Amino acid sequence: MLRNQVFLDLCRSQWPQAGETNSLPRRSGPAIRPPPPSPQQVAAAYERAGRKQEAAALYEAMVRTNAAARKVLSHRLVAIYTETGKTNKALAWAREVMRDNPDPQAYLAGVNSRLGQRTEARRILEREIATNTNHTRAVTLRWQLAEVCQSMGDHKEAQKVLDEAATAAKGTPVEAAAQRRLKALNGGTQ
Repeated sequence: MLRNQVFLDLCRSQWPQAGETNSLPRRSGPAIRPPPPSPQQVAAAYERAGRKQEAAALYEAMVRTNAAARKVLSHRLVAIYTETGKTNKALAWAREVMRDNPDPQAYLAGVNSRLGQRTEARRILEREIATNTNHTRAVTLRWQLAEVCQSMGDHKEAQKVLDEAATAAKGTPVEAAAQRRLKALNGGTQ
């Protein structure tokens, strides 16, 4: 039903309504109709209408038949399943996204955090920080960990982690940003 409505809306937006003038001359014969909306357009319309499960079902069907769409739609599926609290499905699609993510563990920690699994997110980030050797990544992982700690109500740990991030950022392009984050956590004083 919604697919038909989407089609009608698309037609109305492209063709003049009764009483409107069109500068193009009308030709006789059957009217040329625009193509029906694509499954992705229908799924997006479902999302806008708040029908997330139906959108996800369409996206999953597209992913099964179109490998090129998999990268883009996997992100949408993670977002939908996270929003709707479908933890297992969100994490399954997150693992798909992780294949092409430059920092897959940080991404997984972010998904866990959005799902409310902050203890797991914290564990992932602490493990990544412990094994990390890249200074810039050390700073960004700590920023993410500080946000998780803050959301868990552990303000002391968030402060400690941001202090560590500021120290790790010294002499790097992210030093000013690290200082701003630390200052913001302290309420603008420091």
